This record gives sequence, C-alpha cells and structure tokens, in this order.
Amino acid sequence: MMKKHFMGLFCLALILSGCSQQTWVTAKNKDQIIPAINKTGAKHAGILTLNDGKMLRVKDVHIEGDEISFTTGSRNETIELTLPDIKELKFKSTGKGAADGLFIGILMGGVLGAVIGFAGGDDPPGWFSMTASEKAATMGIGLGVIGGFTGLLGGALHGRIEQYYFKDPDIQNHSEIDVEIKIHYPWYD
Repeated sequence: MMKKHFMGLFCLALILSGCSQQTWVTAKNKDQIIPAINKTGAKHAGILTLNDGKMLRVKDVHIEGDEISFTTGSRNETIELTLPDIKELKFKSTGKGAADGLFIGILMGGVLGAVIGFAGGDDPPGWFSMTASEKAATMGIGLGVIGGFTGLLGGALHGRIEQYYFKDPDIQNHSEIDVEIKIHYPWYD
C-alpha cells in the first residue's frame, strides 16, 4: 500500500515538474540578459505583455539598445517598441521541457527506487533471494526508466518557460539606493 502512494506522488511530481526560469531585466544586467533574449526570440515564438495589460503573440524578437522589434499578427507585421513599454516577455520551449523532464524523472525515479530497495532489506535465503543492494539497484533502474518516461511526457506537455520581467525606471532607481539602517538599543547606550 505504501509503495502505491509513493508511486502516485512520484508520478504527480513528475507531471507537474515543468521547469521555468524567471529573470528580471534591469539596467545593471541588461547587457548579459539581452543576448539570451535575442537568441531565444529568434528560435521560439513568445507572448509579450505590455504595461497597459495588452498581450501580443510575437516571434522574431530582437532587442537593440532600448528598442525591441518583433513580428506579430496574421500579416507578420513588424513592430518596434521601447523597453519601458514592456512588462513581461515569455517564451515556451517543449524540447527543452522534455529534456528537463527526462533528466528530473530519471533522477527522482532512481533515487526513490534505491530508497525503496534498501528499505526492503535482505531476503531470507532461498531459491530467489536478493540483498538490499541488489533490490536498490533493480528498483532504482526500474523506477528511473519509468520516471524518465513520465518526466519526458510531462516536460513536453508543460515545456520550459522562460519569463523576462522588465522593471520600470521608478522601481529601478529606488532599488539601487543604498539604505543604511541603524538600530539603537536603549538599554545598551
């Protein structure tokens, strides 16, 4: 009964284990992040959210300086905007998600199988008996294969999501101010 619960939780964790990455694009890290956005935007379509809440399905994203250009719509219109107009840019990759899910599934399945195998202990001597190490290896490989397959499917369905959040200048300026805090303890003065 306990093994069924472990397996159910394991499969649920793998299905929901899509990898995502959230990155804040600020003035300080812009030169490092923008090449990654340009590389991803050239390969994958994305969703662009503007500060006014409007969402656009975009492709061929390219950022140069403080301007972003992309194509959108059924006529593949090229649009240019400035970075302060943008709230968020999101890309989804099913291939990267499948690879992440496969790796996570094999790792989780192998570890869970090894733990279950060691927990089973040694079998009493007989015609077909296994030591705890043999059980751990067998269960680890078996659950690793099952976990890898489940993770591959779950990762492909969910995909890897890369989100880039653009800070507006007001938030940027306030976050870069150094604040010195002094705490006074009256009983130690």
